[in-house]
Amino acid sequence: MSFKHKLAAGLAALGVLASLSGCTLGKSFDYAAKVGEVEISSGLYLYYQYASYLDAAEQSQKNPKEVKTVLKEQIGEQSATDYIKDQTKARCISYAAMENLFDKEGLEVTEEDEAQIEANVNQNWDSQKKVLEKNGIGKDTYRTLVRSALKSSKLFDHYYGADGLTPVGDDELKAYFESQYLHISFLALPKLNSESNAIPSDGIATINDLSEQMLAKLKDGATMKEVADEFMPQVLEVGGHSFAEGTDFVQQDFINKDTENYSTYPMNMINQIKADGVGDYNRYEAAQYTFVYQRQSALANESDFTSARTSLLVEMKEGEFSEKSKAAEEGLEIVYNEAAVKEFSPKKIKYVAS
Repeated sequence: MSFKHKLAAGLAALGVLASLSGCTLGKSFDYAAKVGEVEISSGLYLYYQYASYLDAAEQSQKNPKEVKTVLKEQIGEQSATDYIKDQTKARCISYAAMENLFDKEGLEVTEEDEAQIEANVNQNWDSQKKVLEKNGIGKDTYRTLVRSALKSSKLFDHYYGADGLTPVGDDELKAYFESQYLHISFLALPKLNSESNAIPSDGIATINDLSEQMLAKLKDGATMKEVADEFMPQVLEVGGHSFAEGTDFVQQDFINKDTENYSTYPMNMINQIKADGVGDYNRYEAAQYTFVYQRQSALANESDFTSARTSLLVEMKEGEFSEKSKAAEEGLEIVYNEAAVKEFSPKKIKYVAS
């Protein structure tokens, strides 16, 4: 899988860089903890602690700006402070386990890898520098985070890539794509006008009537583009919408069947699409749009599979990869630099919104 894709996932798991800010540090320490032979630098510890604080704020449903309030909360049977400490510990152990697993598999960070790491650091450090350094996190720590994400990517490739120990072939991925995703080609008929206000009921009636005509034409053999070119100008005129000549109104989307909360489509529409057969045309009246669509095979276009291949591989194998990583954590114990951990108390966290 691509380094860039896994890097983004890895850094996201470590915490949200853009929203990270401020622990007041009175002292500096060579390290904050050790997990076996793996040293956890002060910067890494602070990074993981802040990520754990954000988790605590989310779990307690409190505003992360209110640090004192968050720390007074109970999360399950724990105080928020204990929860943060435990989550920070878990992140440290996870980091060490990944380092150990990388070495155990005989993998190496090559000169080319180091060049990629350095390019990433040089490209992104200036935009992160102010907020990270306020939290005691320097450029070396940032580089370590990028390197850790790269190692995770290389491990994933080592197991599941084309030349990996248990490679996943295209046939298996295509079967997953077809079974897991709904693919629709559709036209979205807006029920809000050009000023984002609701179109009056007579206008909505016109739009719905046009959608029925569109559906009938599709079922009679017209293509989606032919129907769009004939009817979409009439639909958009109802709401006072403008559009450029030659606009392609036909849209495509892939919807994971297991997703329970859709921001774009109502669940009733998703269930209707599931009930439709591949190749069927249908329509659905949602709150802000009436959709005229065709359910298609996820494999209708080879280019769609090619574009999605890396993401599909990650999605298909991320659970198994996580289990391998978790197994590598067994038996690992953390030994703290007590002076450092005392200095890096969660009470000193200062949240600043991005």
